[in-house]
Amino acid sequence: MQMRVGTGGDAEAALAVWAGAGQVGDRPDPEADGALLVVADDGGRVVGMAVGHLGPDPGVVHLVTVAVDPAARRGGVGGGLVEALADQAYLRGARRLTALAGAGDDACRAFLEAAGLRPAGEVELPTGEPAAAYDADLDPPARDLPVREAGLRLGQLLKLAGWADTGTDARELLSAGAVAVNGEVEQRRGRQLADGDVVVARDQAVRIVMPG
Repeated sequence: MQMRVGTGGDAEAALAVWAGAGQVGDRPDPEADGALLVVADDGGRVVGMAVGHLGPDPGVVHLVTVAVDPAARRGGVGGGLVEALADQAYLRGARRLTALAGAGDDACRAFLEAAGLRPAGEVELPTGEPAAAYDADLDPPARDLPVREAGLRLGQLLKLAGWADTGTDARELLSAGAVAVNGEVEQRRGRQLADGDVVVARDQAVRIVMPG
């Protein structure tokens, strides 16, 4: 299944998924100014959609809605849509993702937290109803970095990715707390990496791809 930016021709199919998923609230407009549409494409059929909104603060993208066809649920599609939307928003200048969950909507809260967003207090909607605010800092999209064999260590990775020319450079980068592995700061040069690990440094990210 492919997560991709929606085109003008995807809007109708995306809204059909939104309606079929039984979503509540105002109907989203994936073609509005500032809207960012991401869809889950299963062999040419749209089975999931997420809409974000960029602006008025260009550094923030607000997650408006996520919907997945009932037949495609429980496969991580919703989380994949949020991740894809965050990546695309980062490329457009956003550095923070925000979202709202209605009062008492425990399922929405659980979904947002599972997608990596953190509680950020309570707000009042224009209707006067309370809602829980969520947000998350955005990391740069990860590019795949194939490695020839298992057992790669973090210090080696920093040089392989072009972030450090020498072992001294790698040590200084790590000591400064400027390297994260899977979202957590890592300072051990000997940290062994596994397939799928995401390493972030120098405002870039790589995903380790080990031999199969």
